[in-house]
Amino acid sequence: MDNAEQRSAGVILCTLRDGEPYVLLMVQNSKKYKRKGEEDVMDIGAKGAIENGEDERAAALRETEEETGIRPELEKSFREVTKYYYEDILWKTGRMTHINKTVTYFLALINENDAKRIKISHEHLSYKFVKIDDAIKGVGKAGQKRLLRKVRKYIKNKNKRVG
Repeated sequence: MDNAEQRSAGVILCTLRDGEPYVLLMVQNSKKYKRKGEEDVMDIGAKGAIENGEDERAAALRETEEETGIRPELEKSFREVTKYYYEDILWKTGRMTHINKTVTYFLALINENDAKRIKISHEHLSYKFVKIDDAIKGVGKAGQKRLLRKVRKYIKNKNKRVG
């Protein structure tokens, strides 16, 4: 089996409603992302490959704009890196490949007007903003749960500093 490395970047979009953080969840629109017997795959943020000449922030903002139609301002002090692997047949080679993936996530706190302006791309079927605690319970992967807990803690600490 071949091995490959992939680097991606993305943005977790949150909005506050009555002081409570809500996070954007999107359902992927591709059977490519599903394994047989799995439910639809839920994304916790807009993300995609870092292209040549891009840094992580530029890639994250580009992907967010492509996938949601908005270009948010990123929180300066939130950056989290997740790593995982999966196996897939690469279109370039046609061979089964073990892919080590690194995703750098940023956070954007958007206002309700921006939340209402979201227009998802062809890459997703639907989206919704969910209370962050419900999102943590609802996502299936441990890495996503950890990431959302860090987002919740960041927002709680930021609100303490502001309030």
